[in-house]
Amino acid sequence: MNVSRRIAVFLRDRKLWGTRRVLLETTTNIIPRTLVIILDGNRRYAVHLGYGANELTIGHEYGHKAVKQLIRAAFEYGVERVVVWAASKANFDERKMEGMRNIMRIFGQEVRDQLKTPPKHGEEVQFHVVGDEWLKYCEEDPDLPRDVRLLEVQTATYDTKRKLIVLFGYSGRPDIMYAIKGMMNYGVANGLTPEQVD
Repeated sequence: MNVSRRIAVFLRDRKLWGTRRVLLETTTNIIPRTLVIILDGNRRYAVHLGYGANELTIGHEYGHKAVKQLIRAAFEYGVERVVVWAASKANFDERKMEGMRNIMRIFGQEVRDQLKTPPKHGEEVQFHVVGDEWLKYCEEDPDLPRDVRLLEVQTATYDTKRKLIVLFGYSGRPDIMYAIKGMMNYGVANGLTPEQVD
């Protein structure tokens, strides 16, 4: 059975059929080492289900449940790294405080669930959070930063290739600036003009 067919069966069996088209269009006969998931549309999905537009929690709850299933399925299938862009810096800047409180509550509960429940042998995953905008929203849960770091330290000891990287309050700007400065320094050190930089 080719990889595309195996992925289709795998997703169908785990009731993740909605992801089939995306994976089949991007998959060749190899398993990707990294899968990137960008969470978007949770509130629209809640409206689609018939909840009011002001219902900020239902869509996030459904999105959380779905992404957990997809992460588990990706690791079971052999993906080594899953990157979840859970919330950008702009999300934190632009969203209503009530919506961000709900996202922070879900995030905090998931972190604590992972701390309380050690994984089964062979299902270990190293956990990392990239971004710091979320730290500004911890006034209602001041222990969350400590718990996140504790989970990162605890899972860093796992002997596994599996990594879950959560982009939370991440903009990418620092990484872009770091790359630009590195290129500029390289150019200066090697006597290159801007036109020579490729």
